[in-house]
Amino acid sequence: MTRLVSVLVLACLLCTFGVAACTSSHRDDDTGPINFAGIADFTDGDQVGKAVAQWNKVHPDQRVTYIEQSESSDEQRSQLVATAQGALDAQEPTECYDVHSLDVMWTAEFAKGNLVVPLGNEARRDGIEEKLFVPAAWDSGRYKKKQWAVPFLINVPLLFYRKDILDAEKLPPPTSLKDMIAKITLVNQRRAAGGQNPIGGFGGQFARYEGLTVNALEIVRALGGDITADPHQPISDESHVQEAFRQLVSALAEGGWIPREALTYQEQSSREAFVNGQLLFMRNWPYAYKLLTAANSPMAGKVGVVALPWPEVFGGHNLAVSSCSKHQSTAWSFISYLTTDPGVQSAMLRDGGYPPVLKAAYNPRRDEFTKAISQALTGKQNAVSRPVTPYYAAVSDVIQDEVSHVLRDHLAPADAVEHLNTRLPPALHGK
Repeated sequence: MTRLVSVLVLACLLCTFGVAACTSSHRDDDTGPINFAGIADFTDGDQVGKAVAQWNKVHPDQRVTYIEQSESSDEQRSQLVATAQGALDAQEPTECYDVHSLDVMWTAEFAKGNLVVPLGNEARRDGIEEKLFVPAAWDSGRYKKKQWAVPFLINVPLLFYRKDILDAEKLPPPTSLKDMIAKITLVNQRRAAGGQNPIGGFGGQFARYEGLTVNALEIVRALGGDITADPHQPISDESHVQEAFRQLVSALAEGGWIPREALTYQEQSSREAFVNGQLLFMRNWPYAYKLLTAANSPMAGKVGVVALPWPEVFGGHNLAVSSCSKHQSTAWSFISYLTTDPGVQSAMLRDGGYPPVLKAAYNPRRDEFTKAISQALTGKQNAVSRPVTPYYAAVSDVIQDEVSHVLRDHLAPADAVEHLNTRLPPALHGK
């Protein structure tokens, strides 16, 4: 009896101090079907869906249900937060998204709210290691010295242009925002002289959603201003930001370098406008390249692409395990498969147009597309940072609100700057 008690005491002590063997049986039982709340699959050939199907073929007893989210990042976030919070608060079993695909800016919010779990031994056991990933991508999943999410896709903004038109005019692609504006003016002057209708200049994403925050931060910086995350000085130089806003308002006026329709553009709608021949230049994410250059695309053979030639905001999606998941071992294994399998990551670049997060997925290929991505990644000293805060959604909402009112002529640039100075500090602190 004494020996049995001693053995039990020793076992309890070992478990208390975290010996892996004590948790292995629990983790081994922690497998089964899971739900994957993934990004809207814009890839050519539904590459995310194909990767899920391949997993299900190999793991029929750990089947993944792919729940494709909205195109809108704001709607994605709202749905994920509501479902995760509802699952944690529910007294009875309810729907749980076991694996979240999180925009890189949501890591802090989901970590602070205990909606996801940090990486532990089970993740390392499945081969998820920092050394495998592009550093900037890995860092986006960290919050307060803990790793909460694993990078899945990097998004670097690219500038797409009508190569056929620039080549006909013997013009190289632009090297700055001002150079692009000058080329838009020149091309349309020549078109007018030749009796042709003007072409819309630049299509970014200016609808009132997260894309507006990103585009505003980039263009305001390019025009000499800066909207920063410093709670004591959210506007670095008021006169420069006011001037940047004035230039954007002028750009959206009749005959300006941004068509008025761009106020409704998100990623897909701006791509559709470009495909329909309504734009000379378009800022968009890499996924658009495969769609624009596909053999059945009206733009096949007419499109060129370069790294965005002005300060850029990086994006991307990370994968995290939900706190409500009952099958966390399967969830981590699935995340490992999507993020560390060279075949999956290479397919995201080759067929999906997404820059991979896995270092090994890059090869010496130097085609136009991969060259543009490499330049964007290596030129990150020009990157514009979005505020890293658990309250990022509120911060972005403030920026969207004020910028949207300015661009629609509902608010003077000076008033918008004053409002940003007043509203951003409390938003950054969740007040």
